[in-house]
Amino acid sequence: VQHMLAGAVAVSLGITTEERHAYQNEFVAMIGDVLEGVAADKQQLVELAQKGVEEVISKREMLEGEVARQEAHVLQLQADLGGRKEAFGEASAVLTSAIAALKEAESKQLEGDQGLAEVAKLSEKLRQLKETVETDLAQDKSTIKEFQLVGEQLKFEPAMLEALPYFLAKAPADRGSFDVLAAQQLVADLSKHIAAHENELAEGDSARASWASAVQAAQASLDGAKAAKEGAKDARGEAAKAWAFGKAALAANKAEVKSCSPELKEAQHGLSVAQDDLAQFTENTLTAFRELKEAKPTGAAPGQAAAEEPSAPELDCHVAMEVAKEPVANAEEPLCPSIPSEAPEELAATLA
Repeated sequence: VQHMLAGAVAVSLGITTEERHAYQNEFVAMIGDVLEGVAADKQQLVELAQKGVEEVISKREMLEGEVARQEAHVLQLQADLGGRKEAFGEASAVLTSAIAALKEAESKQLEGDQGLAEVAKLSEKLRQLKETVETDLAQDKSTIKEFQLVGEQLKFEPAMLEALPYFLAKAPADRGSFDVLAAQQLVADLSKHIAAHENELAEGDSARASWASAVQAAQASLDGAKAAKEGAKDARGEAAKAWAFGKAALAANKAEVKSCSPELKEAQHGLSVAQDDLAQFTENTLTAFRELKEAKPTGAAPGQAAAEEPSAPELDCHVAMEVAKEPVANAEEPLCPSIPSEAPEELAATLA
């Protein structure tokens, strides 16, 4: 049908309005319908292109909003990571203090146990020396020397330290009254220190429990500090992963925003092409059609006879091309057969 209408352009639009046959007017109307349809299609292409541009802009705005949100989220993750690092540092410091506290408690316990052991050893030594004084034997030089060392350790009176070698070297039966008094004083001093040591050892049981409790508490604090440090370490690691993931997501979103630029440029170019095509079609093809559709006969100048019949207005080839969408098959053949007025049925069949 379009090919037939193209062939009818010259014999319909090429005739002025007063000279057109009714069938030619029908052809003109059909050509107009086809051209209006083409214009509508081009307008639809413009609208589709405009919609494509708006979709890309909307996509870019959405991505930009996501980038802004993601930037705020990354800052929050970074702050959280900083807090986790600080918490890990504090947990490490607490662990260091707990280790020092445990060492101190263990050291006190060890020193206390060693002190009590020394007291117990000295108490036993004093008991033996006391028994030695109470025997009926004279003491040899090494035993006397041992008494002197113990006396110095226990801070005996200087007079007692000086008398020790004299009365201990004698058997009890050979001792004079002064020697007997000195020996009795020595036994009394030894008994006093033995009793003090026994009391210290008795109190040491309570001290041992206190030291053990301190060590146990320090160990519990240490275990808690270790667990807290491990928890802080894990939290720091999770925060670091979240921050890295957030940065990667932000970079991906920024890349998507950047990718919208060529996409938008392409869509805008497509819109520009569609708009130019529609404008060119409207200004050239449709305008030419409308001028030819309403063309009036041109009269001769006054006083001049018409030399020849006025020729039909020239038709822009774009009109025919837009109607036919393909070139005429054979330019030498008539564009359209003549329309005989006596055969309307044949014309109707041809138009159909």
